[in-house]
Amino acid sequence: MLNDRQFAKFCSVMQLDELIDDPRFASNAARLQHRDELRGRIELVLSAWPRESACSTLMRSGVPVGPVHTVLEAFSQPHAVHRGMQVKLDGYQGIGVPVRLSQTPGRPTGPPPRFGQHAREVLGEAGFDEGHIDHLQESGVCP
Repeated sequence: MLNDRQFAKFCSVMQLDELIDDPRFASNAARLQHRDELRGRIELVLSAWPRESACSTLMRSGVPVGPVHTVLEAFSQPHAVHRGMQVKLDGYQGIGVPVRLSQTPGRPTGPPPRFGQHAREVLGEAGFDEGHIDHLQESGVCP
């Protein structure tokens, strides 16, 4: 929490008022110095709150916050579903194209390349001759 006002609001909402005037947490620099202790205190209080309840209460109080989702939870969010952010192609599961332009929205047409799949082609375009590429691959420098 970089902002001292937001830290004070957070402490007030979470009933950690004693932290507001504690010199160890009076500024962002001080909070960073005493991060482990502060984190422990905050985690103890937050562990008693249901995630969505804590987030909505803090947001209504003016403290910007959002839940940390698992990958499955993130993909099931309405916005992620609407944007088609989960890709399933040829046995591959991953994240879709996040940037969508209205005229050329882009979409995956196949799984991503395997590690080093295009190494020979890329090295050739970079000016390496076939012998040098063979040597790099044989010595394990590149796949």
